[in-house]
Amino acid sequence: MAHAIELYLKAFLRMNGLSAEEAKHSFGHDFEKLMKAACDRGLPLTDEDKDIATLLREQESIRRSQYVETGHFTRPSLAALSGVCRRLDESVAAALESEGMRVRSDELVDIKQ
Repeated sequence: MAHAIELYLKAFLRMNGLSAEEAKHSFGHDFEKLMKAACDRGLPLTDEDKDIATLLREQESIRRSQYVETGHFTRPSLAALSGVCRRLDESVAAALESEGMRVRSDELVDIKQ
């Protein structure tokens, strides 16, 4: 789900003038920077969204979700990640539609804990 969050944010930033290269080189996988840039460009984000972004950045969750690692670390719950994905799906889709772009209307499944 962390990767989906990153892609929603990059899609919004691309819609707002960033090239694919700029998105890749300026932000990489830095969720906190991505959220800030998207928020600065008008994407509505909750405090929870921003907190999750900070946690994802600090824990490098994409890397941890792809490889087995040992040791103590904190990871956002599936319910928290699902909530961020749902909110981003709604707000990024609305922004894309307002720019005249077609958006697929599949609904995300909200994961409850």
